[in-house]
Amino acid sequence: MTLDSRMRSLATNLLQSYGKAVTFKRITQGTYNPDTGSVTTTTASSSIHIILQNPNNAELATGQYRVDQVIAMISAEELGFSPTPNDKITIDGVDWNITSVSFISSGEQNAVYNCIINK
Repeated sequence: MTLDSRMRSLATNLLQSYGKAVTFKRITQGTYNPDTGSVTTTTASSSIHIILQNPNNAELATGQYRVDQVIAMISAEELGFSPTPNDKITIDGVDWNITSVSFISSGEQNAVYNCIINK
């Protein structure tokens, strides 16, 4: 067992044990319809667990985050794909938009995604 697989499993176990159950919505852009002038989108939903964290005062003071943003930690193994800024997370019936994504890895595989979200 490699360090990658251990870190991924550990992140998944911790988030499933202590995280909040939410709905992750993967938004995929479709094709442009010239008749309607719009682009169709497809939404695929899945249940995952996250841990939410508010930015600290130093991060807010430096402008790294805004006061309306929250950090959502997601298990890469549980999600199964990389989140993008087009995706949404539904928390207690409210949709939050992902505005930025970073990752934590122990090597070649990501263990956790840190997503900056806001309403």
